[in-house]
Amino acid sequence: MSIKSQADFYLNKAMKIENQLEKVEYSGNSSNVNRLFEVTEKLEKQLDIRIVELPACRMVTSGPKKNGNFKRFEKMWTKLDEKRKDKFSPRDFMVENGGPVWWYAIEDWVTEKDTEGFEIINFEGGLYATAVTHNWDDKIVVKAFNDLKEWLAEQDRFSYDDRPGHYVMFHVNGPDAKLLGYTQAEYFFPIKLK
Repeated sequence: MSIKSQADFYLNKAMKIENQLEKVEYSGNSSNVNRLFEVTEKLEKQLDIRIVELPACRMVTSGPKKNGNFKRFEKMWTKLDEKRKDKFSPRDFMVENGGPVWWYAIEDWVTEKDTEGFEIINFEGGLYATAVTHNWDDKIVVKAFNDLKEWLAEQDRFSYDDRPGHYVMFHVNGPDAKLLGYTQAEYFFPIKLK
């Protein structure tokens, strides 16, 4: 079953359930229903956080976006990606560093010649708390960041890692935006052990 047909199947199923719920008359204790709404609201507000460890590696960087370098960079790393043998994924990230900068993790065999003039940097790696967002709405990203800070404040093992070189990064993931109606991105927030 294709992703689109799976999505259509689950959407239709959810619509049928919603229609059934709308047609049912309720004759029970209203405090139970109110409690259900309360719990549902809390669940909707919680951020799903995944902790990942990215390995130290070399990355090639696009530098700040200018003069079509992102298109050139994408073509270059697409060629490298066809030759890679490791399973490191995701391996391309966007970083905000004086403007958007694109990073791509490379294998040891890659040389300056292979990167077509793009600079190779050393990435320190580390722990990241990730959150998936949709669309490029700054409000969504700020909410994800604030929710993460709130989550970190409750943790006794982790804190935000604001050392130089440890940037918030994101990776576009998920199916084509035309299928979903929006773009998914996974944000990587640097964290460290306390």
